[in-house]
Amino acid sequence: MSGIVGIVNLDGQPVDRDLLTRMTGSLTFRGPDQCDVWTRDNVGFGHALLRTKADNQIPKPLSLDGKVWLTAHARIDGQPELTAKLSASIPTLEHNSTPSDDELILLAYQVWGKDCLLHLIGDFAFAIWDGPKQQLFCARDQMGIGQFYFASTSNSFVFSNTLNCLRLHPAVSSSLNEVVVGDYLLFGLNQDEVSTVFSDIQRLPKSHSLLLKSGEVRTNRYWAPSIEPVHYKSNPEYIERFKELLDTSVADRLTTTDVAIPMSGGLDSSMIAATARSCERKSSGKLNLAAYCVTYEGAFFDDEREFASQVAGSLEIPIEFLDAASINREPNSRTSDHAPEPFDVDPFYVVSDELMNRMSAHSRVALTGWDGDTFMSETPRHLFHHLWRTRRIGKLSIEMLRYMYFQHTPPPIGVRTWWQHRNASLQIPAFPNWINEEFVRKLNLVDRWKQFGATQSMDHSTRPSAFRTLNGPMWNALFARFDPGVTRLPLEIRHPLLDLRLVNYLLGLPVVPWTIGKRILREAARGILPEAVRRRNKTPLSGDPGMALRSSTKVREIDSFRPTPELADYVQRDAVPPLTTEIDSNALWMNVRPFSLNEWLSYYHNVDLKSPVALNDKNRKNSHKPSVTPNQEALHKAQAG
Repeated sequence: MSGIVGIVNLDGQPVDRDLLTRMTGSLTFRGPDQCDVWTRDNVGFGHALLRTKADNQIPKPLSLDGKVWLTAHARIDGQPELTAKLSASIPTLEHNSTPSDDELILLAYQVWGKDCLLHLIGDFAFAIWDGPKQQLFCARDQMGIGQFYFASTSNSFVFSNTLNCLRLHPAVSSSLNEVVVGDYLLFGLNQDEVSTVFSDIQRLPKSHSLLLKSGEVRTNRYWAPSIEPVHYKSNPEYIERFKELLDTSVADRLTTTDVAIPMSGGLDSSMIAATARSCERKSSGKLNLAAYCVTYEGAFFDDEREFASQVAGSLEIPIEFLDAASINREPNSRTSDHAPEPFDVDPFYVVSDELMNRMSAHSRVALTGWDGDTFMSETPRHLFHHLWRTRRIGKLSIEMLRYMYFQHTPPPIGVRTWWQHRNASLQIPAFPNWINEEFVRKLNLVDRWKQFGATQSMDHSTRPSAFRTLNGPMWNALFARFDPGVTRLPLEIRHPLLDLRLVNYLLGLPVVPWTIGKRILREAARGILPEAVRRRNKTPLSGDPGMALRSSTKVREIDSFRPTPELADYVQRDAVPPLTTEIDSNALWMNVRPFSLNEWLSYYHNVDLKSPVALNDKNRKNSHKPSVTPNQEALHKAQAG
């Protein structure tokens, strides 16, 4: 993902070109191919290019008329369809060569203005300066793959897709947002999609646009998930349409010949690999695919190697296995010397760093299997309860009979299901007693903890799991950690299962039978993947990678960490229990947060990013291993597919 940055001086003063050049130069770790800046009066854009396709030869920042300018990280999907729609308003377009991603954005803005976002799909974060209208128009994609941060000060508006880049601007302070620090200590994630750990820096939420005009900043949500029911006459039609959309999604993301795939032996990442191989056969090009599988055989029972080997062998894809048990024990403490936020410091999953490094050594593009669980694994219980509450008894009877026909088991609506659901809602971990008492009172953290632990209301009557994930904080954390702003690698992570066209289709599918146990994917994989993999049940890791490290030298060193003076504002160091004696997995992951925050504070307080010397030192440290997982098994499994 290329690096972008921009400055708009609200007081009309010319942009400091040296400052803009320095900020753009700080992005070379993610865009090493070419750095360019453009300035005009009080506006300036910078772009650090990561070349992943031929059209990246086009100069950036880009303008088609010298009046409207764009800087973007953008990969636009459905380009033939978009070009056809644009041709209706720009007849000469169909006679020209195929527009680049950036050109398509500018052309869409030229035709539809702010409504261009109703026609753009893909992974993107961009900013457009409209000279005639004297306004800045910015946007982030629907799923939130592209990152977009901004700071609005008294005299300037500054933006970038890299958080630390904004901290180079002299008007952007480094004061902390203590609510976000509190969220990290309590939950391991920021619960607010707008804020960052720095008070002056905000995040544009996914599926939002931003308009800066006459010094006023306005944001607008241009897309929200919804369900448009999908109905076909026969089961094969459902499967065929799914395969068509998956093929299109993967093909749109194959913009280079060298492609890495983090591949477990599970269904999602395996199907992505198989589809990539199929796309290769349909095209005239040759793909250099390489798979990488993380295994925990040295820590607990793990059969990923067996299943991943079957998939790689059947698809003729070379595969490399990473021994997580030994890699995680390495003394590396990860991104503590450049982590944008404390969420990015995680001492347990060093294997995630190594995975990203190895993929980056092979390619600039990686395809994941994230997130089939969200859209293809929904319990029918919510559907049944919804039909019962709305007194649609006939429909309820039909759906229950369909469930029994396809699943060969009674519907999950009995007392046992209710009891399991009730008990699960009562399993709320204890409030951490090592948080500074004054800090707890100041931010009323106990009430925030209780509010988070309470049973949440449904976001949707029949697809609550999907809607909660779409609207929750987990994706924000995951995609930020996949981004080069955290990994510090010129590697673009792409997620074919999160293609908007495919997401809309999966949301509209009948729950019974297609989204129960990924039936739609299993049927599509028939004859494509080995039967053992196609029929394999979804299973979590049989052990906890963090718990497996309790006896290691690394954990003993974590237990003896020396606190920085700043940590005392948030944590009572003496009250933090030793990890080596912890027997509860959830408590282990919570009690490592004081160490991670301490590591981050050490960097944050000891390095002045605004200093050119510090900036040069930071750029020399690009080889440091990245962090991509904020906590525990869920996000780690996402990388493996």
